[in-house]
Amino acid sequence: MYYDFSIEKTLDTLKTTKNGLTSKEVEKRQKKFGKNELDEIKKTTAFEIFIRQIKNPLIIVLIVAAVISVLLDEYIDAIVILFAILVNAIIGFIQEIKAEKTMESLKKMVKFEAVVLRDGKKVKLNIKELVPGDIVFLENGDRVPADGRIIEFTEFSTDESILTGESIHIQKNNHKITENTELSGRKNMVYMATNSVAGRATFVITETGDKTEVGKINDLIKFKEDKTPIEKKQAKLAMQITKIIVGACIIMFAIGIIFGRDIFEMFITSVAIAVSAMPEGLVIGVTVILAIGMRAILKKNALVRNLNAAQTLGSVGIICTDKTGTITQGKMHVTEIYTEEQEIKVLNVDKKLDVEISDSVELTAKIFSKCNNAYFSKNIKRIKNINEILGSPTEKALLYFALKNNIKGISIDDRLNEVPFSSDKKIMFTINKNNSKRNIIYTKGAPEKILEISNFIYKNGKIVKLDKKTKEKIENKFKEIAALGLRILGCSFKECPHKEVNFKNININKDFVFTGFVGISDPVRSDAKNVIKKCKEAGIRLCMITGDNKIIAKTIGDQTNLIDKNNQIIEGWEIDELTDHELEKNIKKINIFARTTPSHKLRIINAFKNNGKIVSMTGDGVNDAPALKLADIGVALGSGTDIAKESSDIILLDDSLKNIVASVEQGRVVYRNIQKMTFFLLSDSFSRMFLIIGSIFLGFPIPILASQILVSNLIEDTFPAMALAKEPADDDIMKEPPVGQDKNILNFEMKFLIGFISIFLALFMLFVFYFLYYFKGVDIKEVRTVILAISSIDSMLYVFSAKNLHKRITIKSIVNNKYLLYAVLISLLSLIFIIYNPIMNRIFTTVPLNFIDWVLIFLVSLTTVSLIEVIKHLFNKKYLKNK
Repeated sequence: MYYDFSIEKTLDTLKTTKNGLTSKEVEKRQKKFGKNELDEIKKTTAFEIFIRQIKNPLIIVLIVAAVISVLLDEYIDAIVILFAILVNAIIGFIQEIKAEKTMESLKKMVKFEAVVLRDGKKVKLNIKELVPGDIVFLENGDRVPADGRIIEFTEFSTDESILTGESIHIQKNNHKITENTELSGRKNMVYMATNSVAGRATFVITETGDKTEVGKINDLIKFKEDKTPIEKKQAKLAMQITKIIVGACIIMFAIGIIFGRDIFEMFITSVAIAVSAMPEGLVIGVTVILAIGMRAILKKNALVRNLNAAQTLGSVGIICTDKTGTITQGKMHVTEIYTEEQEIKVLNVDKKLDVEISDSVELTAKIFSKCNNAYFSKNIKRIKNINEILGSPTEKALLYFALKNNIKGISIDDRLNEVPFSSDKKIMFTINKNNSKRNIIYTKGAPEKILEISNFIYKNGKIVKLDKKTKEKIENKFKEIAALGLRILGCSFKECPHKEVNFKNININKDFVFTGFVGISDPVRSDAKNVIKKCKEAGIRLCMITGDNKIIAKTIGDQTNLIDKNNQIIEGWEIDELTDHELEKNIKKINIFARTTPSHKLRIINAFKNNGKIVSMTGDGVNDAPALKLADIGVALGSGTDIAKESSDIILLDDSLKNIVASVEQGRVVYRNIQKMTFFLLSDSFSRMFLIIGSIFLGFPIPILASQILVSNLIEDTFPAMALAKEPADDDIMKEPPVGQDKNILNFEMKFLIGFISIFLALFMLFVFYFLYYFKGVDIKEVRTVILAISSIDSMLYVFSAKNLHKRITIKSIVNNKYLLYAVLISLLSLIFIIYNPIMNRIFTTVPLNFIDWVLIFLVSLTTVSLIEVIKHLFNKKYLKNK
């Protein structure tokens, strides 16, 4: 339906006009049709999340152990085991609910907007507010907000692969289709969630929300994201540890039976050891760290669109970025205008020129404003600053200059057709009405391109032949101004017969009349130089990929210290002459790429990736979308096109280069915190496993009961480990080289320390057990309570050592994470409660300890932590030497 309607019939059927709807009519239609949005994927309920915690294989083992305890009348053990299951499930449930809420709130921040005609004026609205009958305007790079029938178009095409699976772009028109045709053949229609990839169009909305084509197949575009690389690494690590621990526990169980130990006691002990030694909290912990990392990155004005990006950021070694809006301010203004008659420097961009302008300057300003797609929704007399004009930064600057200087005849209502600007051709044409006999073609673009097609020049009110000497003079002048860091655009015109309303029969490669050029200034951001310096310190290469010429690129590079004697600048044509292998070899010395096209960006990214680098690409236009997709991390500017945002992993909310680097820094924090949590959980868990195994081999009574292991696991692991997710950045985090994705989570130092801490603490606790039980004759309940306290207090202390393996413990490192302090305090109070509360004494078979016991407990714990610090120091000397 609608594709076989004429434009008039479509408008009549939808009870609308080309002037759009009124606000009153929109209100009625919103009540009738609802919001323009698709049904979301069915959300996981709170109950399902809770049940998911119990489906853990280790929890199932505990449930079996609890059932067996009941059958053998060991009710206290059963209660303790069930309590452990409940607490683990509650903690996992709370963390997953928080992670779900974090993701939901972040998703809500990504809002897509569309330019629509309301009450006769162009306004930008959230696409949810659109209704059937609305008139919508599409530009190159916009996402189509709803299904609709095209009314007007200019060289317009879309990418409909999300609907058709075909990657070929569809050329669109507004012609009525008389025959029945499939969706891919309906060239006069646009469809929700597809993307505009060239030209522009105006269309009337025919369907919204679930009534659209994409709404009908909504289930096909819903997908579940894969696990992140770090989650896969953690899962692999956990599986390897599981096999080791389960094997060790089976051997331990068998040895215990051989030595005449009670079968039930050994079963419960083996299960408890397996549970305490396995890092089952890592999966939740990683999710928490990534979610918190996403929040932290959001505070730096960068919106992470998926969890994977939060971790991958920490490994970025190359940042490829455009010049405009990231290295520079992105607020362009006309600061130079040149014609053969007059050259003007614009000193105050927000005021009218204080000199009288010549005819050629006025004509040049007029051409730049008419061959232009910027627009404004306010009354022209109310335009006070450039931000009130909508469009690209360059076109806004050109239109703003004309407005401020009262240039006449700048309306584009007389436009008949257009060839849009493209990064490949670097030129734009429009056909406009001129008089009853002739039409006129205006063009603007790169000055060298304009001069190529110009055979004449406008001078002193006359059109004269453009000779070689004058052409060389103009070329030298624009190169001189470009050397100052300005972007140069030239313009020209020529008349054509009145009957010509498109470019089909017009030669646009010659006979134009050159009028002049402008220099547009986009100042370097004040923080750009420091940001680039910070990147170098962090081992990150920052490369600028720009469509501007080599002269402008070099000027910006010099101003920001992006290039030095060891770096080169290369242009697109030079890239074309290199093979992929040659580019991969030469790219190591190139920091600036000038006059590039979208295909060049893809080759550049591939060259870096083939050199083993993790690449981040920044872009804002539709032509950046393929590169954003190809890069390991695609970063779209918040002011960029919808297709760029949808192709990205991260959206910069204020377009600042500083925030890209800040996001990389936070990515490194995420990775390190995952390492710290893994290190802490494993070293703590393994110590109890070695303790029990050692006691069985030595023929000791079990030094710590199953119920005590379980409660110790809850007290000392849960709270401090989760608090490590809030660890701030280490001082040296941006002075380290990037962490490659092929590196293991645990390096050699960590693995060694895990083994050292586990074995040393187990031996210390075995010695204490022997000393108290065999030498002093202390009651077994008191001895086990002391061992429980040593295991718990030691973990509460060495968690501060685990915070940074390259630096010793200091007062600052202890107090810089208040959440960890609270966690340790809660753990300590919980331990005291278990030891001194009569009910807890009965449940966990503990007894109150005396002062001497506590002295011994802290002496052992502090000795262990001191030895850990000594080992850290020895490793750190080697680390600093290598660094």
